[in-house]
Amino acid sequence: MDSINLFDRTCPVNYVITIEALKEGWDCSFAYIFCSVANIRSAVDVEQLLGRVMRMPYARKRRIDELNKAYAHVISPSFAAAADSMYDRLVNMGFNAEEAAASIIQRPLLPGLDHDALPLFRAVQKEEPLLLELPAAPDIEHLPEEERRNITATQTDAGTFKVEYRGPGSDVVEEAVIAAAPGQKDEIRRKFAIRRARERQKKPPTPSQKGQMLTVGQLMLNLWDSLELPEAETILMAMDWSPLKHDVGMTPDEFRYNESARTFEFDLDGEKMRYHQADEQVRYTLLADATAWDERGLSRWLDRQCRQSDVRPGDMLEFCRRSVHSLLRLGSFDLEMLCRAKYALAAALKSKLAKLREHVLRDGYQLLFFSPERKVKMDLSKPHKFPLTGYAESCSEYTGAYAFKKHYYPVIHDLKSFGEEFECARALGMHSPVKTWVRNVDRQEGSFRLPLHNGWFYPDFVAELLDGRRLVVEYKGEHLIGTADTEEKQNIGELWAETGNGKHIFLMAVKKDTLGNTVDRQIAAVIAG
Repeated sequence: MDSINLFDRTCPVNYVITIEALKEGWDCSFAYIFCSVANIRSAVDVEQLLGRVMRMPYARKRRIDELNKAYAHVISPSFAAAADSMYDRLVNMGFNAEEAAASIIQRPLLPGLDHDALPLFRAVQKEEPLLLELPAAPDIEHLPEEERRNITATQTDAGTFKVEYRGPGSDVVEEAVIAAAPGQKDEIRRKFAIRRARERQKKPPTPSQKGQMLTVGQLMLNLWDSLELPEAETILMAMDWSPLKHDVGMTPDEFRYNESARTFEFDLDGEKMRYHQADEQVRYTLLADATAWDERGLSRWLDRQCRQSDVRPGDMLEFCRRSVHSLLRLGSFDLEMLCRAKYALAAALKSKLAKLREHVLRDGYQLLFFSPERKVKMDLSKPHKFPLTGYAESCSEYTGAYAFKKHYYPVIHDLKSFGEEFECARALGMHSPVKTWVRNVDRQEGSFRLPLHNGWFYPDFVAELLDGRRLVVEYKGEHLIGTADTEEKQNIGELWAETGNGKHIFLMAVKKDTLGNTVDRQIAAVIAG
C-alpha cells in the first residue's frame, strides 16, 4: 500500500481488505464504509473505526439520503451489546444522545437464510421488551394509562426488581425509571434513546424523508418597487429613521450621575490586606482628565461609542452634540462632571436611542401593515421552506406514548407529552383534510415567522391541507387571552391569511371559544371556511 497514493482523486482503488489494519497504523481518509468481521470489544478500536469513516473529504450534499452518511458495519453476538458499545463511543466523540441513537440501525432479515439457526438474528424476529434490573420498583401510578400497560416490575429472589418495558421510549417512563435507580441514570438514558430510535426506524418515511418540500407564503413589504422581508432595518429605512426627528434633549430622568460614590484603594501590607478610601483627586483621575475636553470633543467621543448601523454618521454626531448641550443647559451638570461621567452618559444615550427606535418601529409597523396606505403583500413565488433535515435538533424531542401521524419530520421537537399544546397538536393531526403538519419551533433556523413591531411571531403549528391550502395555528392558554401580545399576534396572523388569496388560513386556537367549541371543532370550522 505504501506505493499507492490513496489521497489522489484519480486513484482507482475502491476497496481495501486488510488484516489488523488499525494495529498496523494504516490510514485512509477516503474510507466511506467500514466493515469489521471481528468481534470488536475495545472502546479505543470502536472509536478508531468510526473515526476512519467520519472524515469524508470532498463530500457534498446528495439528493439520496443514504449517500449523505458514512457507514460502519460491526459484528457482535448481540445487537443490544453492539448498540450499547456504539452508542457510548458516539456520545464520547461528541454526538448528542439522540444523534448517537439514530445512527445505530439494525438491518432487516436477509432473504433465503435460516435465521433461527443464526444467534445474531434470533432477537429480531419479534420486538423484545427493554429489560432493566433496578434496586427499587419504579413509581408508575402517576403515568398515563397507556404507559402503565407497557411496564411491569417483578421482584427477584435477590430483592431487586426486573423491569420490562414494551413502549416506544416515553420520557415520562424514562424519568420514573431513573427515579427508582439514579445510580443507573446514564445506562437508562442510553437504553431509552436507542429504543426511541429503533421505534422511529420501523415507521414509514415522513414527507421530509421522501424529499417533499413544505412551503408557506411569506408576508412581505412592497417597497421601492420590490418585495422586501419585513425586517426591523427595512421598516426603519422605509420610515427614514433618524434620531434628529425627535426631541433629543436629555432630561434629568434619562441621565442621573452620583459623584458621591466611594472609591477604595487596596494594598498588601506584609501578609495583611488593607484598604482605604481614595481621595477626590485620585477618584477623578481614574475617570477622566476633564481639563483636556471641550463640548465638541466630548460629543465626538460619544459618537464613537454610540454608533449604530441604522443611524447616519452625521445624524449620530449631531444627536450626541445636542444631548450634551441640553444637559449643560439644565445647570445640574458642568462639562468636567460630564467628562468624568462619559461612560455612564454613553450608556444613557444608547438607551434613549433604543427607545426612539422602538417608537419608530411601532409607528412604522402600524403604517406599513395596517393603515389604508399599507404596503403588505404575500409572496408566493419565494415562499418560506422548511428544511428537509436538521430542523430544531437542538431542542428537546417529543417522547410521549401517543404516536402522531402526518408530521412532516420523523421527530417532533419542543412538544411535551401532555398539556393543552399537546392536545392541539393531536387534534390537528387527526383531521382528514390535513396532509402533513409540523411543530413550528420558536426562534429556530428554518421556522416560519410573522413580523411584530418589536420582533417576530412563531406560530405553534403549520399544516398543508390536501386541497393545497396552508393552515397556521397558534394556541393560547386562557391566561393569555386578551393580552396586548395575543391581540397583536392575532392581527398579524389574520392579515397574513387575508393577503393569501384564500389559500392561507390562520387560527388562534383556545381551549374553548366563546361558542363553547373545543380545539377540534375550531380546527374543523376554520378548514371548512
